Amino acid sequence: MSYIYYEDQCAICGEKHPKREMNKIYIAYGHTSVSSPKLMCHVCDDCLPKLSDFLAVSTPDDTVNWRYIKEKYCKKCKKKSPKRALYCLHCGAKLEVTE
Repeated sequence: MSYIYYEDQCAICGEKHPKREMNKIYIAYGHTSVSSPKLMCHVCDDCLPKLSDFLAVSTPDDTVNWRYIKEKYCKKCKKKSPKRALYCLHCGAKLEVTE
């Protein structure tokens, strides 16, 4: 598998980012038997406020610009975890939020 499958373009600005760092916009069709929504597009953290303003929807208050947060290291097992993780993927210890 190639690295190209792990990154995608932002639907608004067109910049390429890793998929794990982008916001996923899902769509669910009404009156169907499909139980899970389908992925519509990926939007980067910089364009998410523009999209929410355009759609006239609110974003959660705890939305943080994750792109500028440093990667997290677990104090217990000393391994690296993703920026958005709240708990260590390796040992399960709670991670501290760094800004």
